[in-house]
Amino acid sequence: MSFRKLTTTFVGVVLGCGILAAPALGNAIGAEGFSSGELDHSIQGENLYIESEGAGFTSVFRNVCNWRIDYAHYDMARSRYRRFTGPTTYGCNQSAEGRGVVWNASAEPGTACAILYVSGAEKARQCHNIF
Repeated sequence: MSFRKLTTTFVGVVLGCGILAAPALGNAIGAEGFSSGELDHSIQGENLYIESEGAGFTSVFRNVCNWRIDYAHYDMARSRYRRFTGPTTYGCNQSAEGRGVVWNASAEPGTACAILYVSGAEKARQCHNIF
């Protein structure tokens, strides 16, 4: 079985202007801009099998306070069927890695997303197409 690797980067897209999705073939890495920085999201696996996901952020101009990173999977109809809610980090950081998640499970065709919350409100979302 061949192992394919894809790297994608999206910079400068603010949440609310739309969600860009990068295909996840083998390993996938993506970045989504938000008003003061960038959310990075990686997936390890192949085709519909997801081994694990990880995400982190870098804020250029200011600290990000009281944050958490969640992971959510959506089917082709955009219905969420799997979610991991990360722990909230109280305090402020300019750069940090969220807690990753090990799935070792098959996914449905659709999207896998990392979502950054700041003080309970969604700040940025980065998604990969899963097929």
